[in-house]
Amino acid sequence: MKILLLSTAFHPSIGGYETAAHLLAEHLSKNNFQVKIITYTPDPNASTYVFEVIRQPSLQQFLSTLHWCEVYIQFSVSLKGIWQLLFIPRPLIVTHHNWMINKKNDWKGYIKKLVANFALNIAVSHAIAAKVPIGKGKFVIGSPYQDDIFKKITDFKKKDKTLVFLGRLVSEKGADVLLNALNILKKRHLTPDTTIIGSGPEIDNLKTITENFNLTQQVTFVGVKKGAELVNLLNQHKIMVVPSLYHEPFGIVALEGIACGCMVVASQYGGLPDAIGNCGRTFPNGDAEALANVLQELLENEENYRHFQENAPQHLKNFTQTSIGNAYIRLLHEKFVKNEK
Repeated sequence: MKILLLSTAFHPSIGGYETAAHLLAEHLSKNNFQVKIITYTPDPNASTYVFEVIRQPSLQQFLSTLHWCEVYIQFSVSLKGIWQLLFIPRPLIVTHHNWMINKKNDWKGYIKKLVANFALNIAVSHAIAAKVPIGKGKFVIGSPYQDDIFKKITDFKKKDKTLVFLGRLVSEKGADVLLNALNILKKRHLTPDTTIIGSGPEIDNLKTITENFNLTQQVTFVGVKKGAELVNLLNQHKIMVVPSLYHEPFGIVALEGIACGCMVVASQYGGLPDAIGNCGRTFPNGDAEALANVLQELLENEENYRHFQENAPQHLKNFTQTSIGNAYIRLLHEKFVKNEK
């Protein structure tokens, strides 16, 4: 089967969306599908893959590739890549990695929702699925994490660090909520060491908050970490905190933490509960006191960790590249292959 994937952002751009597109294309290619990706992300290094990547295509390139394919998959609705179906109709699958309508009077969001009515829809979480039209079918298939990279290499009893935050330092990721929770815990005579991994426009503000709360002795900002260095660092920590203020569509970062032996404490609204499953705890988005209460309970009784550690292997199996890729393959065979007979 010939598959065209449209991923407006793709490697070398970094993000869960880009990683999911790469892992799916790679898995399909290794399982006898012919795959091409169209993206608008340039790559000065001209990286090579087991599938073809067409970057910043001309209109002629786009139309010829669409004509070539048998099934067209969009990673989130792209209006830039939808009108071509009026001239070259193809079965459309949309994998929803983001909220279609983010604000009032979001006319593009309403058009995207209209497009979804004519597509087979795959949502990365139950929260996203609740906002997606049924269209020609609606399914929930999560996003994969890089299970060949993120692994448990340190026994829990040997972990020598406590809390870790991993993410871009922007306001909606809620690192300030964690700092406020640490300030509350300090007043309760609990001072867990905390590592902040990442960079972004909020870093100066977060460092100021850390100083104002007199948390500099327990909070360390280490910047961006990648690859083996990131995996080693995550493996040193017991608890990953994902305190997003907004409703995350999913949350691959939580899977990366679980895979590295962390239990996860995350915001409860949006798709994060799907990502953490039974491997962590949740608290209301933005509620620093509720976060402090959950952390206190866990810090004062390490037996809480054992239950979450035992659940991790089975939970992670649902989000490997193979598991997610095979879910797509089953759906493609069910919806399209039998119709060819």
